[in-house]
This record gives sequence, C-alpha cells and structure tokens, in this order.
Amino acid sequence: MGNILIIAGIVVIVILLIMVALYVSMILRIRAVSRKVYKYKAEKNLLNKNVLIIYQPSKHQTTYKIVENIKEVLNAKGYGYFIHTLTEDVENYGEYEKVIFVAPVYFGEIHLEFLKKVMNCKIDNLIMIYNGLNKESNKEDEFVERHIKKYSKIKLYSEDIERVKKFIDGEVK
Repeated sequence: MGNILIIAGIVVIVILLIMVALYVSMILRIRAVSRKVYKYKAEKNLLNKNVLIIYQPSKHQTTYKIVENIKEVLNAKGYGYFIHTLTEDVENYGEYEKVIFVAPVYFGEIHLEFLKKVMNCKIDNLIMIYNGLNKESNKEDEFVERHIKKYSKIKLYSEDIERVKKFIDGEVK
C-alpha cells in the first residue's frame, strides 16, 4: 500500500511538472508573437497642416486598417499625414499638429520597446490608440502617464475599429 502511494505521488509530481513546463513554453511563445515585427507601409501626403501617424504593424493588419480610417478623417478635415513605424528617423515632431500612435495589444500587452521609442521622442499632443481582444492592461497606461502629460487615448476591440473615426474627428480640430 505504501509503494502505491509513493508511485501515485511521483506520477502526480511528474504531471504537475509537465503542466508547468507547457504553461511556461506557451507564455514564451505568446511573448515572441507580440515582439514580432511585421511589414509596414510608409506613406506621405503632406499639406499645410499635418499629422504624424506612428503605428506598429500587426499580424492581421488591423492597426493598418485603423490607420486607413484615420486617413479618411484627416483627408475630410484637410490635413496631410506622414505614416511610419519608427523604423526611420523622423525629426521635428513639433512640425505636426498631432502625433497619433497606433499599437496592437497582444495578450493584454503592447510592445513596450516600441512604446519606449515613442516616449523618447518627447512628443506633445499625443493621441494613443490601442487595439486587441484584451485591451484592459494598464501597464502601458502607467508608463505613459509617467512620461507624457498631455495625451488622449482610445482602446478598441478588433471588431469596432470604425469607432476610431469619431474619436479622431473629435481630437483633430
């Protein structure tokens, strides 16, 4: 009877170790997905009043779809735009009426290294747009609030990205 309990205990411990290993490997894969850099489309259409749009490309190109919606609003309001992903150096952020930052949220997080690049630029009048299935993470909000005083934000689910039009319409006068 004692040997059966020992064998059962060992089996339970082995099963628990396997479950922990699988969980850790899943978390590591999730982090790798959120750090992957996808192809992007840089675009310029500069006019008298311009907005800089910095976006992080996403797996299903949802962030670019958001950028497309933003472009519609800017065109209707007579604004030009410069779209890029911080892979190029952009100087003179002060030349832009607004800077719009669009980032995907993967598993409750945005790519913090990408966000830190934005913060290092010392941008005023920043508009932040997050998009994803789990958009309730506050890690990035705490980081931003420490570094930028004047900004506005919206967090969108993937299926309601059209809401960005009304938000941008109110933010860009």
